[in-house]
Amino acid sequence: MDLNVEQIKPVVKWIKGHLLIALMSILIVAFLACGWYFSTGMAAELKDEIADRKKNFQKIEQAGKSRVSLPMTDGQFEATGVLNKQLLDSMRSLTETMKVDLDSAREQSLRHNGDPFPDQSPHPAYADRQSGAAPGSKRLLVDESMFPNPAPNELEDLPNKVHTALMKAYAGMLEDARAGSPPAPSELSDVLLREQSRFVQLDKRKASRGDLTEEEVAELTSKLSQTRLQIYNQAASDLSFYADASAFLLPDSPFATKTQHSLAQLYDWHWDWWIAEDIIAAIVNANSDPESGKPLPVVQAPVKRLLEVTTLDSALASITRNTSAGNQGGRSAGRGRGNRSQDAPAAGGPLPEPDVGMEGAIKTDFSRSITGRSNSDLFDVRAVEVVLVVETAALPRLVNALAQENFITITNLSLQPADPFAAAARGFIYGSSPVSLVKLELETVWFRKWTAAWMPMQVRDALGIKSSARGSG
Repeated sequence: MDLNVEQIKPVVKWIKGHLLIALMSILIVAFLACGWYFSTGMAAELKDEIADRKKNFQKIEQAGKSRVSLPMTDGQFEATGVLNKQLLDSMRSLTETMKVDLDSAREQSLRHNGDPFPDQSPHPAYADRQSGAAPGSKRLLVDESMFPNPAPNELEDLPNKVHTALMKAYAGMLEDARAGSPPAPSELSDVLLREQSRFVQLDKRKASRGDLTEEEVAELTSKLSQTRLQIYNQAASDLSFYADASAFLLPDSPFATKTQHSLAQLYDWHWDWWIAEDIIAAIVNANSDPESGKPLPVVQAPVKRLLEVTTLDSALASITRNTSAGNQGGRSAGRGRGNRSQDAPAAGGPLPEPDVGMEGAIKTDFSRSITGRSNSDLFDVRAVEVVLVVETAALPRLVNALAQENFITITNLSLQPADPFAAAARGFIYGSSPVSLVKLELETVWFRKWTAAWMPMQVRDALGIKSSARGSG
């Protein structure tokens, strides 16, 4: 439809007369159109913002339910709350404290085990361990320059040197513990013969014992019995318990047997000696007065006599079970020379440092023993049998002393009555309290962190210990 000017003029005139109304009408229509357009976009943005805020609120809610847990010595520590700087700082402080406690516990454990360098982890390299060992720690019988990797010119005589030092170490250990034996029969016989001569010639004015009457012979017999008992009692008052080197089934002298023992065997001698040191230390502890700490005489001490200490399962059995040298006597019998490691360094000088530490996991297998422990990357386990004569009522004192000594665990115990009168006839005076013959099976633990540093390569190979990237130091 066509519109002419005359038709439009009235409309224009009205608009001019009502300009404000016209403008407002146009704006209303424009706002309606624009409002619809913009509201659609704003709604989408609002929905996105609401969704984002919802997620943030969910995060806040989750943060308020955050669970924190830490392994503690007395159980598991758990807490729930909002993570914040104060809490994180507290957790960091607690973690650092736990690390210090862990380091301290590790050092104390190694010191308790005999580690010469318990405060250093890993074990110091060869060049750094020539001095400064911890007091009372385990040691080698010879200088580390000769063992465990001697030079060719030292290898032949090394068993003699180690054996000589071993005998001296056992003798000194027993002497320090106030252990010993009754007077030897020859010594006792000399004293009794002198006493008999004095009685016959001075007291009875007779030429010989054959000249005595029956009453005089009976008197002499009683007098000699009293003299013998006095000698035995005097010896007992000087001792804390009866023991001598024969209780440890020590190897015979290589010089006498002409046997060239392997380095693995020499290390095994060391290991048996370390075990013996701990057992003797436990006996000394049990036989000490609880108040003064001084050793008790054998008639008052709980442990009367140490009869035998035997390693039940050699940790080195795979390389020491066979021998071509024949019967060498003692515990050395039946132990072989082993095979030289293909990766062993040249003779003489320090060995590569072993790849061991204190971070290994402990796995238990209770089908093997009541403790579930066995050889691992962290430690080696050695079982020992000990036979003693103990005052029956005081047996708990020995049990407690063993438990306090170097991670020793009693895995079996048997006892039977002992005859103190038969023992007294042989010079062993136990006192008036009932005594028992006690057989103990012990489990000992040895951390490789320090024992592996002194192991010959053939021993490391047998136990599966590899060399560290640290080299030989």
